[in-house]
Amino acid sequence: GGLAGGLTGGLAGPGIRRQLADLARRGRRTREVEHPAAGEPLVPAEPSAERAISWDSPPQDETELAARESQLTRPVPRLLEAMNCAAAEVNLLDQQVAEAREQCRRLAERCHRLRIAPATAPI
Repeated sequence: GGLAGGLTGGLAGPGIRRQLADLARRGRRTREVEHPAAGEPLVPAEPSAERAISWDSPPQDETELAARESQLTRPVPRLLEAMNCAAAEVNLLDQQVAEAREQCRRLAERCHRLRIAPATAPI
């Protein structure tokens, strides 16, 4: 029974098969998005020519405080860009999910109509 049974049971005409193939193709990504491995930083650390900053004790003076602040804020633009890219990808994937659900709903509706239609009805 069910939608899959109806499609494999011979009710699927060439149009439905083509629509299912198109849906499957559209669901595949055209390019692979590279993501860091689990536990890896989203933004890789940059090698620094600055002297090493110690985080074990409070800053000794304003110069050391400024150096710490600079080191902490340096990756912010790249992090924001990475967040924007991730948000754009999520939006695109949400749109693809909505389109796939709608197409699936239409195909299920058509399969249901084909199952209850008289044998002489045109497909």
